[in-house]
Order: sequence, then C-alpha cells, then structure tokens
Amino acid sequence: VWVSLRRGCENLGLATEVQLRKLKSKPWACLTEMVTQLPGELQARPLAMIDLDTLPGWLFSIDARKVKEHLREK
Repeated sequence: VWVSLRRGCENLGLATEVQLRKLKSKPWACLTEMVTQLPGELQARPLAMIDLDTLPGWLFSIDARKVKEHLREK
C-alpha cells in the first residue's frame, strides 16, 4: 500500500518538497515515484509516494511547530 506524500503534506500544512528531501535522507524510508494522469488533464505527472510502513516514521519525525496552527489538532 502506498500513500501520497503530497496529500499528507497538504493535510498537515507542510511543504512537500522539504518533506521529500528529508525522507530521502532517512535510511528507513521507502519512497517511490508513480506516474499518474488525473481525469481532465492532458499530461501525466509524477507523484512521490511512501509505503505504509514508512508513514508512522514520517509522522513521528514531523516537528509539531512546523504544522500550521489550525491543523495541529489533527
């Protein structure tokens, strides 16, 4: 099972590029790039994905002060 890093970052109010760079430096993180084409779009685009085992480690590594204040409760 793979999870979209961009969607996770959007829901927490984090910068996807920063989180992707951080995860690439972690030996325990399993990342892949999947190419998808959304309905109505003419061009396919790559999406960074993390595996389900990496998700808890990524969430634990996030500094709560970096999450937008109104989203911290999540």
